[in-house]
Amino acid sequence: MNRSDVIKKAISYKGHWGNPNQFTKWYCHDDKTHAWCGMFVYYVFKKDLKCNWLNSCSNFAYVPTIVQWAKQKGYWNTNYKKAKDGDLVIYNWQPSRKNFYSHVGIVKKVKDKTIISIEGNTTSGVKKNCVAQKTRASKYVAGVVLLPYKEGKPVVVKYNLTRILKKGSEGKDVKELQKKLGGLKTDGIFGSKTEKAVKTYQKKHKLNVDGIVGKDTAHSLGWLFKGK
Repeated sequence: MNRSDVIKKAISYKGHWGNPNQFTKWYCHDDKTHAWCGMFVYYVFKKDLKCNWLNSCSNFAYVPTIVQWAKQKGYWNTNYKKAKDGDLVIYNWQPSRKNFYSHVGIVKKVKDKTIISIEGNTTSGVKKNCVAQKTRASKYVAGVVLLPYKEGKPVVVKYNLTRILKKGSEGKDVKELQKKLGGLKTDGIFGSKTEKAVKTYQKKHKLNVDGIVGKDTAHSLGWLFKGK
């Protein structure tokens, strides 16, 4: 499960309305009416995406309990700009009252002074008690719940050097070398300036200072060497 999975699933419910509804019936196992913003969030994570992150919260239907749980888990942060899509946002409709928690939604996007979230038990046009995307002023944000997503690390593709580079060499690999060293004209021609830059690099990194890019210098640059 990743952030986009959460947002995609939450958005799929936009326009769903009524109380009781599928979220309240699943969470409470009854046909009564309930405040269900937290139930909607729990439904998306637990019922739809089979995620266990929220399980240790004793009552996800009660927003103050969500906040208490988030603090215990180390997920709570009062700087809403720290939130990313798929995290949770806790709103306080009475900003003058500290530690007052009114509503919860799933973060879709954070802007400078607003936050966009997907929420249950809200309004959209003439509909009440529905799922909707809302843009809220930051003054109403009490805090955010930064969930433990495993952020994928970018895949670093190493450059493959297929030959030894030295003064007189020309080609795209020389141009890559010039880019890597910096401060050189990237013309793809291994001239005196490039040779000098290579020697400076080799001296700095305690390599054999010969101005030639072979296996050791290539590896030091973070490249793979497949030359002879």
